[in-house]
Amino acid sequence: MSLDDVNWFPSKLKKHSDLEIQRIRDSIIEDGFLFPIAIGKVGDKNYIIDGECTYNALQQLKYEGFEIPEIPIYYVRCNEETIKKVILIGTSTNHCVTEISLEEFVKGTGLNLKNYGFSDSNLIDFHSDVDIGLYVETKGGKFSEQKLNKEDFEGLLK
Repeated sequence: MSLDDVNWFPSKLKKHSDLEIQRIRDSIIEDGFLFPIAIGKVGDKNYIIDGECTYNALQQLKYEGFEIPEIPIYYVRCNEETIKKVILIGTSTNHCVTEISLEEFVKGTGLNLKNYGFSDSNLIDFHSDVDIGLYVETKGGKFSEQKLNKEDFEGLLK
């Protein structure tokens, strides 16, 4: 699919650090596309279900003058009524979100965050002066696409 045909779902649920985007950018240059972007088609719009960081990295590469070919995608079955549920399923396993972004995202839907592995007591805030997001503990353990090691984490706090 053309990068121009991909849309960011209108929410502020997920957060990604510049470091995370830079790592994916560098990986795309060095290794090519390793993982397709998950897309939910609602009407005539193709919304990102999973792969926002890759999308951001591709936008950065495009801005830097790289020619972006069609990108690998796969469709996730959803509709206007279920797209938030599908995004939560993907997010609950490997993304950094904040308690506020979660609450705002599900407002008015009746979705129970605990059904997707989110629990208020499992959000760990590092209270840094640099916004690196929150690690989310899910049923399978703590996950984050940022995968920060000690040096990265200390570097972000400087």
